[in-house]
Amino acid sequence: MQIEARSSAATAIAPGAGPDLPGMTEAVRRALGPALAEKIGLVLIAGPPGSGRAATLRALARCRPDAFAAGELGSRRVAEEALAAARGRLVLATLEAADSIGAVGRLTAMRIEPFSLAFALRLVLAQRLVRRLCQSCREPVQPGNAVTAPLGLDPGGVVYEAGGCAACGGSGYAGPAAAFEALPVDATIGRLIVCGGEEAAIAGHAFRSWPNLAATARTLAVTGQITALEALRLIKDAQRQ
Repeated sequence: MQIEARSSAATAIAPGAGPDLPGMTEAVRRALGPALAEKIGLVLIAGPPGSGRAATLRALARCRPDAFAAGELGSRRVAEEALAAARGRLVLATLEAADSIGAVGRLTAMRIEPFSLAFALRLVLAQRLVRRLCQSCREPVQPGNAVTAPLGLDPGGVVYEAGGCAACGGSGYAGPAAAFEALPVDATIGRLIVCGGEEAAIAGHAFRSWPNLAATARTLAVTGQITALEALRLIKDAQRQ
């Protein structure tokens, strides 16, 4: 049986398109667009409690109003029903998990049939909530090596801190955003799922091409969307998983 045998007929969603959510980087949009363009399959939004995954589900559903929003896959029965529906249409669902790799592991732990999962799953989009800097008053700073090194910046690199202005009510922040991690399920990852591959092997293949949470945190920091300290918090959380 070949897991590559998938429908790739496009819908009105152009590849590379998708919701412009706060915190969503261009790399994540490039991963999300083709998945939303599929006619069938499962797009899964993962995250811990309070990560805003239900709001992301609603945003994706607005992009694809013809898709079936299955909600939370909280049990084996619900997950199997979502996978069955994904054989005939695009299904959007959420799952409580620390990250995208953990979401695959959790579905496997539910004793979901590996071939069915590999065949149906198009993308896992994991997320964490962050505080977005006000773009009107953010202040550039040059932090020390303890900050620049984990962020991959050269010494003297610029990041941003919260300021405070009338636009943000003096807080320095413009509201919540999400840091996203994209795991598109290609043929290689599909084979790893079917064969019971280690999570490290799946991550090693996926994140050579696509951003994990740590990479997204660095991007958001160097582009002034979040503070360096917020980015370092995300990076440390991702390393603990």
